[in-house]
Parts: sequence; structure tokens; C-alpha cells
Amino acid sequence: MPLDIPRPAHAERRLTVEYVAARALAESTTLEEAGAHVLQAICETLGWDHGGLWHVDSSARVLRCADTWHRPTVDLPEFEATSRRATFARGVGLPGRVWADGEPVWVPDVVADPNFPRAAVARREGLHGAFALPLLIRGNVVGVMEFFSRDIREPDAYLLGMLTRVGAQIGAFIERRRVEEELDRFFTLSLDLLCVAGFDGYFKRLNPAWERVLGYTTDELLARPYVEFVHPDDRTTTTTVAGRLSGGGQVLAFENRYRARDGTYRWLEWNSVPYASEQTIYAAARDITDRKDAQATIARYSRDLVAARQARDEDASRLARLVSELEVRDLLNVARDALQASNAPAEIEVISARPDWVELLIPCTRAAAEQIQPVIARLGADLPADVIDTVSDAFRELLLNAVEWGGRLDPDRKVRVSCVRTNRVLIYRIADPGPGFQLTDLDHAAIAHPDDPIEHVRIREQKGLRPGGFGILLVRAKVDELVYNEKQNEVIFVKYLN
Repeated sequence: MPLDIPRPAHAERRLTVEYVAARALAESTTLEEAGAHVLQAICETLGWDHGGLWHVDSSARVLRCADTWHRPTVDLPEFEATSRRATFARGVGLPGRVWADGEPVWVPDVVADPNFPRAAVARREGLHGAFALPLLIRGNVVGVMEFFSRDIREPDAYLLGMLTRVGAQIGAFIERRRVEEELDRFFTLSLDLLCVAGFDGYFKRLNPAWERVLGYTTDELLARPYVEFVHPDDRTTTTTVAGRLSGGGQVLAFENRYRARDGTYRWLEWNSVPYASEQTIYAAARDITDRKDAQATIARYSRDLVAARQARDEDASRLARLVSELEVRDLLNVARDALQASNAPAEIEVISARPDWVELLIPCTRAAAEQIQPVIARLGADLPADVIDTVSDAFRELLLNAVEWGGRLDPDRKVRVSCVRTNRVLIYRIADPGPGFQLTDLDHAAIAHPDDPIEHVRIREQKGLRPGGFGILLVRAKVDELVYNEKQNEVIFVKYLN
């Protein structure tokens, strides 16, 4: 029989339901808790015996039962088990109709309803009256709540209107919680160091990346002023920047050093914005220690390169004076004498010694490569100094690559070098005895990392290689044409004489 509730009682119950639903949502920390609390609150307030919560499974395009609640005095084991196993497509069953129409549905007696697949179970366990309401987010149904009574209940327009508002409340809660959970996952899983700090100089919240980078626990970092973790040399600038943030300014790309638990310091790059009304600073920091180390390595390499160039210039000047006194036909004797002076065990073989064409077989040793360079440069002795320097640098780099990587510094193996001089062009051909290479395999060379020109520096240090790796890039910049054969164990470079 339908319940005969006086009009004042209707109004009182509507207000009570809205209040208890809002309270249940406020006291819930998760979506799961909220669903169970609201089911219980509505059932107890309106005198319904059983409630169920259904979520839309977008991938399968069905509704699935997420939770149920029933009065302690009511036993509905078969109906609950059937509901938890069931899925409903749009328009099917009570939840499916609400999903399809986006409107509440009231059924006076589900046992007599032609679109209620659980009717037989409901009859056996004495369920009759039912209503269901959609949970909406921006007009889209994301879930359905259904409620059942052992009584046959006629539709109540006032109650349906109130429950529609409750459904909107629940939908807004679901959306808010999902957004909060997504933001929390972003905060927790970010590889950058995210934090909220107060104007008082203490961290208020930190993501797990801080523990990974610095090694301190979150509690240790929250317990002390953050400036105590800053390198002493960086504390003044850090305090100045914090003051700028407290005054409402933003900070971009600020760098300082933080002490890690192991005593080392990590370079951090900061982007920060203040929220003055709450006296807080929101900031993201990135560990740039590796980048700083790479920059220091490049600076050290540059200093070494300058020193090596000075030493080379001194040796070249001494040898150039010797070479300038000889004719090209004496190349063999000059090369042999130079190698004997350096105690090199192998000899250079001269294939051709014409003034416009010199061709040599050079043993794969650094000594031979270094000593032969001034001799080969003799072909351009009458050229401007900048052209001679450019060609010499390119020749030296490619020849060292050939003896080191192609010949593996084996003095029994030879690199064939050809140098051709005309009035318009200088052509150098270097062929090594190795199997060749692919540029993609040269992880120790800058040319293999077009997007990160310093990555190879770290790789060379790991492999114990000499400083360098810029060779092919430098050669390409210095000569007019650079061509490798298919195997890439033979290279020709050209310098045009304007």
C-alpha cells in the first residue's frame, strides 16, 4: 500500500534527505565511501529497504553495480548477489532506463514491470516499490542510484524533484573528487620536485620526488627551514628570491644548490609563484646537476683544447721550419726522420710523391698521425694561414679517427692517405682498414646526438675515452664538402681555393 505522508511531513523529509546526503558527502574522503554513506542516508531517512549504486563502464558501455546497502532487519541475499553480478545496457532494466533518459524513474511495483530483469528475484524476496535517479556531470550520466521498498509505492513528484537535486549534488561531488584525485596523482607521480612552501620559510607539502633526489624523508624536510638545506654560498640569493615571491613577484629559472643526505649538493632549477592570500608559494624544481656537470666538463675540455692547440702550434712551427726547406720529393725521408725521432716502430710508405699528388700508407699509431700532418700540409704552404689552419685541423681529426677507430692503433695496419692540389681545390682522401661504421653507432660522438650536443661527453667519460667527440661536426664546419663511402671507412674532404 502507498504511504500516506502528510504534506508537512513531505517537506520535512525532503529537507532532511538533502541535508543528510550533503552531510554524507562532506564526511566522505573517497568516492567509495560517499556511495555507501549516501545509500544508507537516503534509505534510513525515507524508509526504503535497499539501495544500490551503479557506475557507467564507458569501455564496455554497460552499467555495473558498485555498492549496495540494506536495512539490518531486511535479508536480501539473492537480490544483492544478482545485482552485483548483473550489467545493464542503455534502456535495459531500471538503471538502464535512467541511463538512457537522464531522468529519475519511479516504479510502483517492479514485480509487474515488463522492463525489470530482476523481477523474479524481487518477487521471491518481497521487493516491490522502486525509484532510481541519475548522477550527472555536466549533463552526462556517470552513475545511477536505485532504491527499493517492500511496499508498493505510488510516484511522489515532490520526492522526485528533491532527489534530482540530490543526484546533481552527488554528481558534482564525484567530479570534484575525480579532479582532486587526478591532481593528487600528478603531484605524487611527477618526476619534478613539487612543493608548497609558506612565507615563514618552511615547506608545507612535498611530493615523493624530494625523497628520491635528496634522500631525506618528507618529515625531515618539513621540520626545518628550507634555507638550512641550501648551500651556504646560495643562501643570500635564495633569501632574496623568497622575499621577491612574498612581495607578489614570480620567479623563473632560478638556480641554487640543495644538500643531500649523503653530503653532496644537487643543483635545482626553480619556477615559483606566490599565493599571497594564503601566505604560500607554489613551486616546481628540476634536478639539473647532470647538466651542470656536463657544462663544467665542456668548459674543462675547452681549456684543454686551448692548451693542446698551443702545444700543437709550437710543434707545428718547429716542424714547419724543417718542412719548408725540403721539396716534396723528400717526403719519405722527412716522414721517416720524424717517426724515428718519436721512437715509432713502423715506417711510412710513400706511394706517390709528386708536388700535386702525394699518397702515403701510414701505420695506425698516434705518433705517425701527428708527425705526418705538417708534411701533408706542405701542399698548401703558399696558401693563406687561415686556410692552412682549417685544412690542417680537418685532416688531423679525420686521420686520428682513422688510426684510432679504423686501425685500432695497430702499427701493423695502414691508413691510405691521398692529397691532391690544383689551382682551384685541395682534396684529401683518407681510407682506413676497418670495417666501417654507422653514425647511429657513434654514441660517443656529438653527431649522434643532434638534440643534445653534450650527451656524448658523459658517454665518453663512462667509456674512458679521451676528451673530444666533436670531430665530425667540426670538420663539416671547416671544409666545403665531406663525403663518406658506403661502408664509411673512407672519406674525402674538399677545400675550394677562391
